[in-house]
Amino acid sequence: MAQRVPIEGGTVLAFNLVGSPTVGGLCHAAERRSVRPPGAGSTDGATVLRSPVLKRGILSFWSVWFTVVFASNAADALLALGWLPESWPFASGNAVLVGQAVAAYGLGPHIAALFFTAVVAWQLIATVLFWTAVAEKPPATVSLSSRASSAFGVSLAFWGALLVADEVFLVYRHTNVALVHWCIAMAEIVSLLGIRYSSDA
Repeated sequence: MAQRVPIEGGTVLAFNLVGSPTVGGLCHAAERRSVRPPGAGSTDGATVLRSPVLKRGILSFWSVWFTVVFASNAADALLALGWLPESWPFASGNAVLVGQAVAAYGLGPHIAALFFTAVVAWQLIATVLFWTAVAEKPPATVSLSSRASSAFGVSLAFWGALLVADEVFLVYRHTNVALVHWCIAMAEIVSLLGIRYSSDA
């Protein structure tokens, strides 16, 4: 549709395309399609963290990781007790590291065995808590369930205890295991924050 629009010094012929039934209908249809509810079809990075599947995936990762670590340390303890053959391949070797660490203060193998038993038991508790958090179906309004909070709390306390022990027994003088402990603790803190401060879509 064309109409004359007055301007200074004369008039100009203008075309009102939006007023056309065909073009106007297309414009209005495009406007309707562009209006979406808040958060619908969002493709930003935050949407990924809001995914319950990813949250469960993070919990599953730490469940599997703690399971493997607990199993390797438990096998190492059984190997030290002579309950497994010396050719047993799946063992962490951490029992020897604990023995070397406490020997710096003249502590005997019984103290080392006590410390290592505490490590294995602590890892077992964290493993069970993480698996129960994976199996739990928390309410939609809760970003971090009580079981997941317990799992992260127990495991982070475990890393805190190890880091303190690294300093007390000067482990960093002989091996880079203290750095490994720091890196794993930081990775778990990032996982916790990713779950805690995101909301389900």
